[in-house]
Amino acid sequence: MMKLVSWQSVLTEHQLHLMCALRATLGSDLTVISGARNLREREEQGWTSVDSAEFEFRVLPERGWWKAAKKVIDGTQDAVHLFGGVFADRRFLLFMLYCKAKGVRVSLMSEPYAEVAVGYFNAKPQFTNKIKNFLRPAVYRLVGLILGRSLFALFPISSLAELQFQRNGFQARGVYPFAYFVPMSQEVPGMKLSAGARDVIKIIFVGSLIKRKGIEVLLTAWRSVQASIGQHSVRLMLDVYGTGVVDESEWPANAFLKGPIPFGRAQAVIAQYDVLVLPSLHDGWGVVVNEALLQGVPAIVSDRVGAQVLVRAGNAGAIFKSGSVAELANILVNLAADPNQLEGWAKGAKRIAPHLNPTVGAEYLLACLDQACNVLHAAPLPPWTRR
Repeated sequence: MMKLVSWQSVLTEHQLHLMCALRATLGSDLTVISGARNLREREEQGWTSVDSAEFEFRVLPERGWWKAAKKVIDGTQDAVHLFGGVFADRRFLLFMLYCKAKGVRVSLMSEPYAEVAVGYFNAKPQFTNKIKNFLRPAVYRLVGLILGRSLFALFPISSLAELQFQRNGFQARGVYPFAYFVPMSQEVPGMKLSAGARDVIKIIFVGSLIKRKGIEVLLTAWRSVQASIGQHSVRLMLDVYGTGVVDESEWPANAFLKGPIPFGRAQAVIAQYDVLVLPSLHDGWGVVVNEALLQGVPAIVSDRVGAQVLVRAGNAGAIFKSGSVAELANILVNLAADPNQLEGWAKGAKRIAPHLNPTVGAEYLLACLDQACNVLHAAPLPPWTRR
């Protein structure tokens, strides 16, 4: 039986359910280490701290963290140590280098880094964001050089992350595209049925009202759409859920600010809509896309949303070039003119939904690690590519 130590900067809902599913297979051979209980920025967005009695879960102390981490590594040298990002926690690289020195198997799971100068949490990019954006490629190339061929397995979260690993020299025994896996909400009775004829298409945006999430792109495109839709087209309605400072007096027609969704209620709210839109300039993944697809709700996303791979694989929506107001507006205008597109998109969402379950993700992760141990075996296919 394989032993696994998972290192997370913060254990959020993104990974909690995957860890619980891994626990069901690995039992006591799973240990989860978190760098912190929660982040202030996450708490301001409504996220709550998570904990679980279902697996061994430890939070690194603020003082004596090196001694605590070293004790974990020294006591689990026969395990695979899976780190959730190179710089997700500033101490992780040091831990990985210590593992390398001890001959411990190190694996890395990571979202892509931003290739545009946008703040991850703040509404407007700061000067430091521009500096970081300029330096990131060089820093990652240096890390790739330092780690060399010592990585056991790489789990890039999104196709962009896979490309960044490749061009920055990260090498491993196996490279396995990965995703986030969350369960279908039990609050929702089931996927919505075909709506048939309609006179309005309800669209939802869920996310922080900041530049990185593309809210400016969405509202600019929405103004264009309202001016372009013909009198015989189906009416479009947009509800915007999220936190942030906005001037509602400048909002376009048929767009409504709804405030934040209570934590854990996203799927129940999204299920009431016809399509989700996520126009981010950079989104490492975008779990809200999972939550929409799990409810049979298709998604319109930018090509800088990591979860676009789900939309593309399932033909469960549309993808446009990040930052392109014209492309997004064109998709929406065409949707108003031909709402029957929604039926095909929704069928795609329902097809791919069963492959987004945390149990499926855990089975895939363990199969990938097994393949890294036995490289003669064929690499398993990512769940979302299966039929």
